[in-house]
Amino acid sequence: MKYGYNTAAGTKVVDYMKNFKNETEYLHIYKENGEEVDPTSTSILATGMYLELIVEDKVVDKATVIVMGDGNGDGFITALDLNYIKKAVTNINSLTIWYQKIALDLNYDEFITAVDLNSLKLML
Repeated sequence: MKYGYNTAAGTKVVDYMKNFKNETEYLHIYKENGEEVDPTSTSILATGMYLELIVEDKVVDKATVIVMGDGNGDGFITALDLNYIKKAVTNINSLTIWYQKIALDLNYDEFITAVDLNSLKLML
């Protein structure tokens, strides 16, 4: 699965779309639930959204958005994300969606640990 990460919390959709060389008529961005988002929107980009490159009505590429630190998919880093990571570190509740794990793996070691928890605390 392709994904784009290192996206800062609070990034607007319109600003994110400026990172691509493709014309916006070919790029389509969707919320996690499949609802299309206007590429000129000032709404906030969130973990779990996805981008499709569509040419002649055919999806030729797709990538999931990862906002680092945004485990709950609202586009911001909040106490809710801290709660997600605490539960993952203590094994109270495992993260079941793959992109949540990537969003909360703040040191990129493929594990959710106390190091990630401390990093997220500093981001609040």
